[in-house]
Amino acid sequence: MEPNSSVTVIVFNRPSKTKLVLDRIKKAKPKRVFIIADGPRNNHPLDLENCKKVRKLCDEFQIDGEVSRNYTDNNLGCGVRPATGISWVLGQVDRTIILEDDCLPHPSFFQFCDGLLEKYKDEPQIGMIAGTNLGIRDTSNNSYYLSKYAQIWGWATWRRAWSQFDISTPDWESVRESNWLHEWLESIELANHYKNAFDRHFYRKDVWDYMWLYAMWRQSSYCIVPNQNLISNIGFDPSATHTGNKDYFFANAKTKSMNFPLEHPKVSKPDPQTELKLFKTMTTRHTSLLAKLKRRLKTFVN
Repeated sequence: MEPNSSVTVIVFNRPSKTKLVLDRIKKAKPKRVFIIADGPRNNHPLDLENCKKVRKLCDEFQIDGEVSRNYTDNNLGCGVRPATGISWVLGQVDRTIILEDDCLPHPSFFQFCDGLLEKYKDEPQIGMIAGTNLGIRDTSNNSYYLSKYAQIWGWATWRRAWSQFDISTPDWESVRESNWLHEWLESIELANHYKNAFDRHFYRKDVWDYMWLYAMWRQSSYCIVPNQNLISNIGFDPSATHTGNKDYFFANAKTKSMNFPLEHPKVSKPDPQTELKLFKTMTTRHTSLLAKLKRRLKTFVN
């Protein structure tokens, strides 16, 4: 089924991965595609050529519909560029499906997002729809569950939710001294973890996803998580900015088709046990036994 929602793709300097994602988008036959590209970094000599290759792919990309492109000459970074790009998109449409250049979607991802974007368009309790499942399923037979934790490897959202996003997080200084995080997360341990994480990233502006998580939490909104994985992150290699560990447990994860029609949950809030499993999965660094042995061997040899 062709998606009615627009599709946004965020690209940079990885032409081979970009081509795979663009090809997958083209097969989905969306009616409108937005392409956001960052500029080359000054101190990375390969960026200029690779960014040119990526933009050539993007310039040649065509669908039976409208393609809008937004390129920057200078490098804004992996925090500001996606944030400004998504704001540009949602200034023109009221909802969009978002992929980065290393997030390869299962074909059913588009139908999954498109249907739920329509179903929850006027529901402020839902802030986003994820395509990634990190191996944590809830105990129901539903197609998805609700979580406080945003999964941004392939996702979708609405203008109404993104309008509350501000990468500068101007109210954090006052909010961090309140009891809000503890009340929202219902745990001192979790509140302290995210207070430290927000302190670390809000001041550096080197990412955007923590600011988006904060914006969702300030709206008391949840993330929809599919009960099976619809996204394979193919970007775990030395060329990545944040996902350089090729032995990460979820690198190049397998995807599985979503069954339709969807089975919708009747609950209105996340399950605490599922949330705890998800938090532990996201905050624990999983590597293969082979990788661990390699590190130990390297330490021994040196």
